[in-house]
Amino acid sequence: MSESRVHNQFKLTSEDHVEAVGEEVTLPCHLSPDTSAVAMTIRWFKRTECIYLYKNGQVTERSGYEGRVSLITQELERGNVSLRLIDFRRSDRGVYICQVIHGEQKEEAAVGLRVRRVSVWGQQSGSWYLQHETQEDKLKREASAGELELKMEKELKEILREKMMKQLKEKLDDMTQEVREKERLLDDMTQEVREKERLLEEKNQIMEQREKLLEEKDNQLEEKDKQLKERDIQLEALRKNLQDKNSQVENFRVLLQEKDLQLEDRNHRLGEKDRLLEERQTTKGK
Repeated sequence: MSESRVHNQFKLTSEDHVEAVGEEVTLPCHLSPDTSAVAMTIRWFKRTECIYLYKNGQVTERSGYEGRVSLITQELERGNVSLRLIDFRRSDRGVYICQVIHGEQKEEAAVGLRVRRVSVWGQQSGSWYLQHETQEDKLKREASAGELELKMEKELKEILREKMMKQLKEKLDDMTQEVREKERLLDDMTQEVREKERLLEEKNQIMEQREKLLEEKDNQLEEKDKQLKERDIQLEALRKNLQDKNSQVENFRVLLQEKDLQLEDRNHRLGEKDRLLEERQTTKGK
């Protein structure tokens, strides 16, 4: 069994090597004691090349391994950081290194992936590789991991950019919809104003017609006043004539008084009718 070089709060355990059978193989690696790896950074290397990066819940895979390598995410809580490799190819054989980072602690374990019916000569084991790895290879691994982390940052930025663009588009769509709704309300209000203007115009026409009728009524009343004045003049002439005929006036005094009363009553009724007509016209005007 291959173990990590250093252990402090936890260590990594793995098999010295595994054999690929079929198109899928799992490269075992576990935290000991069982510790949740959900919040840790997990890197998987094939020799000096970082092929898989798990960090802050995000995953990035190197070109050529995209869609082929994955962690068993439901097992991370139990410290299982094994790498599942599908669509196995003969070129996949070799040494794989699992690196787990948590805070200041960094642990590594290696496992050799072999192929059946192929001589083990030249197929290195994980423990042998870690013991003989050069400082140059270690630096290459760190540089490769840095490239993958940079790729992850770019992917995260792209995801964030797409998310922001989506939010902006949704906001723009909402604003466009709001503008359209306001335009629709404005159209409705404009239509309502036009309808009120039309009704107002109709009322103005009605008022003009009523004013015209009132003017006609006033003319009629003036004509009647004129007629009454003429009658008054005639009556005055009659009185003068009657004064000259005192004897006749005395005889017809009673009759004349009755005529005067009837005339006054008639004038009263005429005035009353005029008043009622004026009141009706005024009421219609309101």
